[in-house]
Amino acid sequence: MRMKPYTVILAYPTFTLACPETYMNHVEAPDAELAIRECQDLAVEANDRLYEADDFVPLYVFAGHIDSDQIVFNTDKSRIDYRCPECGSRDVAVDAAAKWNVNRQDWELTCVQDCIACQECGYESTTGSGFEISVKKAGT
Repeated sequence: MRMKPYTVILAYPTFTLACPETYMNHVEAPDAELAIRECQDLAVEANDRLYEADDFVPLYVFAGHIDSDQIVFNTDKSRIDYRCPECGSRDVAVDAAAKWNVNRQDWELTCVQDCIACQECGYESTTGSGFEISVKKAGT
């Protein structure tokens, strides 16, 4: 018996995707294109295990097609930006670990280590202190 395909959705902080046949009613993603791609790329057969990764917990599971008009920009949210406290560059990186997901054919971030470094000037911090900046929405 062939089962209806289901999609696993992860939560992100900038765009909201309203899903028509969901257990929950939205998913958030950094941009509209990624929201649609996430919905399409993560589709798996319902009779398969959604994910076997020990540390992965799907936030939303639903069946249905995603249209770009279902995506709404969350204008009321603040966002976080990272800049080097020495030179002001946004080209910063953190040490991280990832594992390969066979179903998605992509790397999944499993954890972020404690070192953050500027790729422009070489400044490093083991605490990340000074790199994180809160970016408020316009008018606040």
